[in-house]
Amino acid sequence: MKKRFLAMLALASGMLFSSVPARAVVLTFEGVGDQGYVGNYYNGGPGGDYGISFMHAYTATEQGSGGSAPYATEPSPITSMSFYNIDTGKWNTGSLNVEGGFFSELSFYYSSPMNTATVTVYDDLNGLGNVLASIIITPQLSSPYSSFDQVTLGFSGTAYSVVFSGVDSTLPVVYDNISLSPVPEPTSALLFGVGTLALGLYGKRRKMV
Repeated sequence: MKKRFLAMLALASGMLFSSVPARAVVLTFEGVGDQGYVGNYYNGGPGGDYGISFMHAYTATEQGSGGSAPYATEPSPITSMSFYNIDTGKWNTGSLNVEGGFFSELSFYYSSPMNTATVTVYDDLNGLGNVLASIIITPQLSSPYSSFDQVTLGFSGTAYSVVFSGVDSTLPVVYDNISLSPVPEPTSALLFGVGTLALGLYGKRRKMV
């Protein structure tokens, strides 16, 4: 009976690790506040414990909601994000790290009335390692921030960071609803698998009694 239990446990765990789907995380930046620093907001902060941290990322809320953003066209309710280096006083370059990695694709919305920017996905933290994917996003050439366009960037392998870079300007490139799928945590998957297997064996034993 013991050998059979261990065999079933190994089988269930293997099936679980290969079949548990990862849930996409959509970063809307709602709740960070106007001119708030994102930092670890999604890394154990109020936004959740996704292992996602930002560098040089600040948010803005709509002027109609008491904020500083001169637009109301972002996909999430009232908040969007831009990159600003407070030490150099320059806009449009920053990054995000995902400690456990993410896979398949990166999706986001952006608005830029005058600047070209580059978004690059790397297979290591802090913009290091190999480039998995890169795209140049171009200005919409319309009135300032009148629309947000969606971009989806697919890649193979596991990514750990994204670098957003662009020409410095008084008008920043604005981002919103950044979506990615973190790699599932093995410990969580294993615990779920053991619990499911135990319930199955308990039900089987009850039928045998």
